[in-house]
Amino acid sequence: MKLIHRNKRLSESCGVDKIFDMKAAEESLSFHSSIPGYRQTNLVELKGLAKKLGIGALYVKDESTRFKLNSFKGLGGSRCVAQYMSQYLGMASEKLNFVKLCEASAKVPNTLTFCSATDGNHGHGIAWACKEMGQRCVIFLPAGSTEERIRTIQNLGAETFVTDKNYDGTYEIAKAAAEKNGWVFVQDTDNGEKSETVAVIMKGYLTLALETLRQLGDNVPTHIFLQAGCGSFAGAMAAFFCNFYKDKAPKILIAEADNAACVFKTAEKDNGELQVVEGDLRTIMAGLSCGVPCRLGWDILKQHAEWFAALPDYLAAEAMRTLARPIDGDKPIVAGESAAAGVAALIEIMTDPRFVKQRQAMGLDENAKVLCISTEGDTDKANYQRIMEGAYPRQES
Repeated sequence: MKLIHRNKRLSESCGVDKIFDMKAAEESLSFHSSIPGYRQTNLVELKGLAKKLGIGALYVKDESTRFKLNSFKGLGGSRCVAQYMSQYLGMASEKLNFVKLCEASAKVPNTLTFCSATDGNHGHGIAWACKEMGQRCVIFLPAGSTEERIRTIQNLGAETFVTDKNYDGTYEIAKAAAEKNGWVFVQDTDNGEKSETVAVIMKGYLTLALETLRQLGDNVPTHIFLQAGCGSFAGAMAAFFCNFYKDKAPKILIAEADNAACVFKTAEKDNGELQVVEGDLRTIMAGLSCGVPCRLGWDILKQHAEWFAALPDYLAAEAMRTLARPIDGDKPIVAGESAAAGVAALIEIMTDPRFVKQRQAMGLDENAKVLCISTEGDTDKANYQRIMEGAYPRQES
């Protein structure tokens, strides 16, 4: 694992982090609470693992039960589709309500087509929202997408197209198709360009942030380990928690797949330009397989994140097994490949002798309270089972 430190530069602030505040989080939670079957996901304290690692506390937000989607991604997708439908139906002045929007949308079925590119979970969330609101959905997936993730999206009535490109190339294909056909492009990254849609999706993620804040209560985290593909999710979380806790803001670490570590490379280069990773971006952490950082996400992370880690696949696999087979009475967590990245980085920092100085500099000791977010469950069940059986063993360097 590669680990670097970058000093936060608050003077670089462009103010975009301020839109991910308590008001935005409350609006997001209010909307998601109107969805039938809504319930907050669990915040699990892993006392046994924390003790083993030598830290004061470890909390993991488990998103595997979110709306039966097995992932947090439905939060951003549903919020964005709902906001667009609200404006289209002339209901923009009303408080966003899922049931009312579905009832109104049922009167104009298949009027709009929503389009997106995805490695799986984002497209799943968009397809689900479109099905509920009776609108057409077209999803593009990159080469190498698993049959299970494709079928999951198709089962919600969406049309799918698998390209021969990586995620970023698929993004360009989907965007071009939307522009050509007059479709609504609903994407969770901006490929380095300004996008109001991305901000709406990121605000949708704040529902899980506000739930977590309330579940933590007086337990203020000293550190938050966040996984990043393009960085939009990590940016939303970092902005919300750092703005809320202010002078007690936790230290933020960003964990990525080492074969698609575009945010890591941007922080490492540190020249003001987004760094792009090209190639097939192959990794078991499919949700993190992005080669172009989200501009909005990076504008936030450069203000609030100090540490950046690039992980090999075997560390994610080890963390998945650790979470599934807990110690000393801890509750088991079914965490998918991308979901385990934050915990994987924490375990490696706390157990690998190469990182003694770094963990001391980070203040990862018996007083540390670490928050991680398990963003998905076993979204690729076949691969999850292989990993539980020992696939992707540790590779010693």
